[in-house]
Amino acid sequence: MAIYVYQFRFNLKSLEEGYLPEFTGHLVRGAFMEMLKRHDPQVSSYLHRDNLRRPYSLSPLYMPKKLVLRQRRRQLKKDEGMSAEGSEDVPKDEGLSGYGRGVRVAIPSGFSTFFTLNLLMHGVAREVTHSLLEMPSGQLLLEDVPFVIHSIDYSRREIRTPYEESEWAGGNELTALLLPFTVDLKFKFPTQFSSREVPYPVVLPMVPLLFGNLVSLYEDFYPENSLSGWLEGRGYEMEDFFSGVKRWVYVVAHRISTKQVYWGKEVPFTGFLGWVRLKVESERLGVDFIKWVYTLLELGVYSHVGKNRTVGFGKYEIERAPWVERE
Repeated sequence: MAIYVYQFRFNLKSLEEGYLPEFTGHLVRGAFMEMLKRHDPQVSSYLHRDNLRRPYSLSPLYMPKKLVLRQRRRQLKKDEGMSAEGSEDVPKDEGLSGYGRGVRVAIPSGFSTFFTLNLLMHGVAREVTHSLLEMPSGQLLLEDVPFVIHSIDYSRREIRTPYEESEWAGGNELTALLLPFTVDLKFKFPTQFSSREVPYPVVLPMVPLLFGNLVSLYEDFYPENSLSGWLEGRGYEMEDFFSGVKRWVYVVAHRISTKQVYWGKEVPFTGFLGWVRLKVESERLGVDFIKWVYTLLELGVYSHVGKNRTVGFGKYEIERAPWVERE
């Protein structure tokens, strides 16, 4: 049996000009939940349930690189005391927002952008879809900049699981996974893990923490196809899977950096982002566990990983893998 992720892309247009921080995930989540709460408080309450893993993830507003880099250059010149055309028009940031203090991106009126919402449970996706269809109109206020939702794109993403024995048997995809292979992950936004073994946040791509987080998300949101149940039915324990991953899946190369994000909290969010290459020793890990490596990594593309994943932290893409077609 496959699992499914339900993805909504909200296409927006700004109604007025203004300024926003570079990172907007927390603003998007707050505005979207407020809009949903006004129309359907019950669905909003379930999505934002306290002390439980939330069955969704959001991505920040898409910001063109040219727009962001231009603002960074202006801010750099301003910080150095140099004149920059238009820099005097950039308001001083009195709060904590963006990737650095004071960095604000100028948003023109009529600016087109989007954000994505990924829902990890079928029942939740059904209720949210009904709410969106019944909503008369959608406007989001991100700080002082109003946006209108002019269209919503919907797609359902299928992720194969090891429960689908017939789908895997003899396939070229499985043959490729039986040989040692590498997977390239591109972390788009800062990522941070927590560990019971240390009293501080972990800002490195630690494979055991990555898969530990992915397994927890999978077990919470797809209990009918649980990894634990699958392992038990084949005489394994969860510890067998984690031991195999810890030993035979590891980082062989990376190009990462540590970044702080000022996102409206007193303490900035610190995490790593960039490119990470994982090596998978397929022959040693075994065909049963290799399939779960595939399933879990694919799930993470939509669920995001680590702390505060629902606002966009921990978002990654799979840039290269045996199952990813290269252009």
